[in-house]
Amino acid sequence: MAGTASTAASTFLHSSSSPALKFRVVAQCSVSRARASVMTLPHHTVHLPTFMPVGTQGTMKGLLPQQVKEAGAEIILGNTYHLGTRPGKESMKAFGGLHQLMGWDRALLTDSGGFQMVSLSALSKVTEEGVKFQSPYDGTEILLTPEESIAIQNAIGADIMMQLDDVVDVMEKDYDRFKIATHRTTRWLDRCMEANKNPQRQNLFPIVQGGLHPDLRATSLDQLIARDAPGYAIGGLSGGEAKDQFWRVILQCTGRLPPSKPRYCMGVGFAVDLVVCCALGADMYDCVFPTRTARFGCALIDGGQLNLKNREFAVDFRPIDDTCSCSTCTHYTRAYIHTIVTKYPVACHLLSVHNVAYQMRLMDNIRSSIIEDNFPTFVQDFMAGYYKDRDYPTWLTDALAAVNIHLKKANIHNQEGVLTSAVSNREGNINQETQKSDEGTDQRNSNEEREVIKTKIGAEALEDDGLDESDIIKGNFWDHNSRILKLKQVGYRDAILDDYPDQEKAGQAAGWRAALASSQSKTNLVLTLSQLAGALMALKVKQSLTQDQDKEVRELLKEVERKVKMASQSDSPYLLTFMKQEIGEAFEKEINTSHTEVNMESGLISSTVSDGAFSPVSTNTAAATMTIQNQSLESEANSISVLQNRVQTLYQSCGLDTTQLLTTVFHSSH
Repeated sequence: MAGTASTAASTFLHSSSSPALKFRVVAQCSVSRARASVMTLPHHTVHLPTFMPVGTQGTMKGLLPQQVKEAGAEIILGNTYHLGTRPGKESMKAFGGLHQLMGWDRALLTDSGGFQMVSLSALSKVTEEGVKFQSPYDGTEILLTPEESIAIQNAIGADIMMQLDDVVDVMEKDYDRFKIATHRTTRWLDRCMEANKNPQRQNLFPIVQGGLHPDLRATSLDQLIARDAPGYAIGGLSGGEAKDQFWRVILQCTGRLPPSKPRYCMGVGFAVDLVVCCALGADMYDCVFPTRTARFGCALIDGGQLNLKNREFAVDFRPIDDTCSCSTCTHYTRAYIHTIVTKYPVACHLLSVHNVAYQMRLMDNIRSSIIEDNFPTFVQDFMAGYYKDRDYPTWLTDALAAVNIHLKKANIHNQEGVLTSAVSNREGNINQETQKSDEGTDQRNSNEEREVIKTKIGAEALEDDGLDESDIIKGNFWDHNSRILKLKQVGYRDAILDDYPDQEKAGQAAGWRAALASSQSKTNLVLTLSQLAGALMALKVKQSLTQDQDKEVRELLKEVERKVKMASQSDSPYLLTFMKQEIGEAFEKEINTSHTEVNMESGLISSTVSDGAFSPVSTNTAAATMTIQNQSLESEANSISVLQNRVQTLYQSCGLDTTQLLTTVFHSSH
């Protein structure tokens, strides 16, 4: 699987299937598969590797085309399905194509609409003929066939068109569904090639499919390479699969695709992923991430992100990035953006300008390092800056080792000689400057403090999160106790879930249902609710609240305390579980006085309600302790979810970081 050195191409390599693309490799990394190349298209010459900002409906959210151009973008992406729906194929013809419509004079690539099979799966049905969609705008039915997809793309006038492919959710478990999709994608490619009315100026790229199955990927590669296309895309990824699976598919595909053709890795936009995929031999990338995360107040920098909603930036008068020359960094400070972020559209605009410029600069640096043949050094430096302690995830070291780049790890010892490996700043970590410990940290690193931490948090919890007590003392615990919460803090979670608020709420409630209903659950509702009450009291005491905020605190406290009382008395439909060491004799006595029986071995508390009075349930009958009315359980799960969201919203309205609050609650619930 290792990458090998090769001689850089010295002439343009014309595709036998398209006169509309010239491709030349100008430099090849002598260690990995990374390469720098030039792709000449009808509207512009594009220097690869490159990142393509996404303008789904003919615009990048928060940016003008001229600003995207000034940021350094040479090619952008539009979406066939959405543009075919609005403004529509005929209107696009009348406009003279998307270049004219949006005032863009550089290269343009259009997705085929195939991805909407997954993103709009509830509104679509796939047949051999094509994909039937229910329009999200007016509910009308739309049939997108390979021929119609190409007709729309011909009207758009894109330099590179993508074939309509049969896209299957990468998390699908049915092998046969992937097999059908692999062969159907090839049949649809043939129909797309036949339908292309403008092959002299518009290139058509096939999309390699096959899911996470190497045999199906090999079949797809064989079939598509035989069509001798001007370039190839690797599709069906970036949908939630494990990174260890992701990189292996990329490696397999780049190892087989013709070296004389550009390789497009679809849906990739996180900085670490871009660097890795370049090392694996891909050339082109796209993702909505830079502009989407900007809408949530996050700025991209080397080493991760800055979450400019955090109060620490209120008096930070530096630019987002001292090394960035974009108009945002030239004219505005972190403090100014913090003041307006997520409140006014201009903040999204300023952050989008910076984030797109960051992506362009990253690709420029990658390309320059390849040309200078120091790409492995660039990778070492970049990853060391991103993962401050060099505690790299296994997938990352394995992926780079597959192309002969071996990351150098570093072990760090504190003054007591305890080996520590602070939790690494994985995928979208916050600014390194906000994570530096005070100089006095080691002085506070006493045995007594360690014991307090062990007692309060529990050794098992630390091990589960990959932490030791020195990490807690250094302040790493709150940032890394929960991967989901860390992602939320830096905007990745919001970026991913932005379009799916209802599904997110349903998932949160489902998690509570599972926690409440499982006999193996460690969910401690009394502790969780009590911590919410404590968070509200802290807010009331420490913050200057507005009249509305104070009213919300009082209402939430009343509701939380009511639920605590209900749970403690066990007269609710909850199936409660408590850990014996946390309850103690005092709580056992409290339970006995409320006529509730407790099985301390199983940790179950049970009771029945009859005519408003409590009566004990025999612990000899396990089924009795597990009886829950589904309707009540659904109601309680949703109720807890709503409470947490209200407390979180209240904290955010006060300008406070919710990471510690939410981590405390979630840590007690898992």
